[in-house]
Amino acid sequence: MYNTSMESDSTLKTRLDNVFFQIIQIPPAMREDMRRLWRPARAVWTDLDQELVECRRLNKPTARYQDLKQDLQNRLDLMEQYITFATLLTPGDN
Repeated sequence: MYNTSMESDSTLKTRLDNVFFQIIQIPPAMREDMRRLWRPARAVWTDLDQELVECRRLNKPTARYQDLKQDLQNRLDLMEQYITFATLLTPGDN
């Protein structure tokens, strides 16, 4: 379970990075709103990464780690939906 959890963490980091690069590509009028959603998600990732150190020390996932992971997953799901909507609302090359 612990190794699978670590693989999942790299997937979350990849998703977070992908969201950032997608935000850069949306129109400036919508970009700042999306960045306001991204910044707290990035902070959750930092907390999750720090909690992973504690998990490694205990050799098992902590409750806080699992809560942070779920929170980040929810935030990423929401941002990905918003980016899809922003892309659909963008006039032009669609």
